[in-house]
Amino acid sequence: MTTLMDRGHDLHQTAQGMCQQGITIGQQSRYEEAQHLFLEAIALVLHYPEAYYNLGVALKLRDKPDEAIAAFETALAQQPHYPNALLNLGVIASSTSPRHKQDSTASRRCCDPPTFPKFSTK
Repeated sequence: MTTLMDRGHDLHQTAQGMCQQGITIGQQSRYEEAQHLFLEAIALVLHYPEAYYNLGVALKLRDKPDEAIAAFETALAQQPHYPNALLNLGVIASSTSPRHKQDSTASRRCCDPPTFPKFSTK
């Protein structure tokens, strides 16, 4: 007999698998497909800051800063002081402000994760 706790654990494992698959696909520069996997993971487990973070990175790499900001903010709402989410949120905010437009390419280059969305297990 499957308990509610078992079902929740199974959903979380499935969501983690989707997130890992999204990271792998993202490393192949298939950001839109990765985005969909992160969204599917979030649909299974709403409180999943790592999936929101990875979604934010995929959106950022697809040049969708407003949506990326929303994803990073959600990750931070669920896990305050999430270092990578804080960093990327700051980079996007500074690169989308009018006075920093000229520096956006350099900012994006220096602050993108070293590999496509760094999956955080925190």
